Amino acid sequence: MLLSLFIIQTFYFDLSLSVFNRQLITLNWHNDCTVVSTQEPDVSKTFFQIIERNRFADNYKQKRKGEIMNALELLKADHDKVDKLFKRAEATEDESKKHELFEQIKLELLTHAHIEETIFYPTIMVNEEIKDIVLEGLEEHKQAKTLLREIPRLADGSEKFEAKFKVLMEDIEHHVEEEESDMFKKVRAAFDSAQLEEMGAQMETEKLVFQKSYNASA
Repeated sequence: MLLSLFIIQTFYFDLSLSVFNRQLITLNWHNDCTVVSTQEPDVSKTFFQIIERNRFADNYKQKRKGEIMNALELLKADHDKVDKLFKRAEATEDESKKHELFEQIKLELLTHAHIEETIFYPTIMVNEEIKDIVLEGLEEHKQAKTLLREIPRLADGSEKFEAKFKVLMEDIEHHVEEEESDMFKKVRAAFDSAQLEEMGAQMETEKLVFQKSYNASA
């Protein structure tokens, strides 16, 4: 009898593992709550990535409060970093260096768009005054991602490469100006410092996980 029960329990345990292997747990932060959902396997979301995200989050929270950037400070730091990379790329005549800088810009922009789309935008969209700006921002992200896919296919130094690179730079400058002048102002009015710091911690964690995954798949 005991042997039969053991066999039955083992069968259900194996079955549970089989089902779990077909469904991955993904995490989505929204308004300080962790929502757990299941979805079909996605190479960008793995169980080990979730464990790593939690580890990053725990380590990040160990920082002194004064060291944690809030959401707006983090995004502004990203904007400034990309601006400097664009200026360096624009100034150089070395095509291999420009290509290297473009790859850095691409990673920074994809990471930035990811943390905005998964954490920042969903959270601030609860405010109706901000919703329209977010929708416009999402459209601008689509345009930027299209250019980021197209530019690597072009030969370094070609007229098309230079033209598309310039369009990307101008699009990002416009996007940044709108966010920092209009969106950030409304976000500051709608969310208190504690909420902005919590968002910042979540975004920094997601940023680290995304970049590690991107570099591993490159």
